[in-house]
Amino acid sequence: MPTYILVDDKDTLLIMTKNQRSPMANQRCVTLFLNAIGSKVTQKNYLYELDRFVKWNKIKAGDYDNLLKADEKAIQRNLEDYLIFLKGRNLSPNTIPTTLAPIELFYLMNEININSKRLHKMFPTKVKKVGYGAYKHDDIAVMLDSTNKKRIKSIILFLSSTGCRVGVLPDLKLKHVTNIENCKKVICYSGS
Repeated sequence: MPTYILVDDKDTLLIMTKNQRSPMANQRCVTLFLNAIGSKVTQKNYLYELDRFVKWNKIKAGDYDNLLKADEKAIQRNLEDYLIFLKGRNLSPNTIPTTLAPIELFYLMNEININSKRLHKMFPTKVKKVGYGAYKHDDIAVMLDSTNKKRIKSIILFLSSTGCRVGVLPDLKLKHVTNIENCKKVICYSGS
């Protein structure tokens, strides 16, 4: 997965690869797409999925304008073909909606009407593999026993006691943890 740096340059988001440190094609279609997404982490993930779609279409990397050149019927058919391709790869049924969400947003932000309802009807039925409840004390004990590293143990304890998602950790700062009486208050998404 290429690593992107998303840099605010006044009114424009510059997309730079970490390796090259040079701006990619800053097409308006991508700027609109990225401005519809709040979180930098989500921007990076959505751009990754859009790049996978570009590669599947055998379009030159970074040439996002090319995705918009076909008529709406051809784009719809292309999305359906991509969905069928994804289903044929034996991915988890829960992965496919998250893979297509960035592509749908890209077309939405660029005023291309696609029949999302038709696409969603083609999604495989979701499977609930985990998440039927909170971790039990025994589960947390097993996780804690599986490592000797204090850092990992503190992450396990933090996530299990707060209910935060893992995605909170990269942006969490010490100033986001404050005292309230005999407790600690954690602001997980400070920018939102």
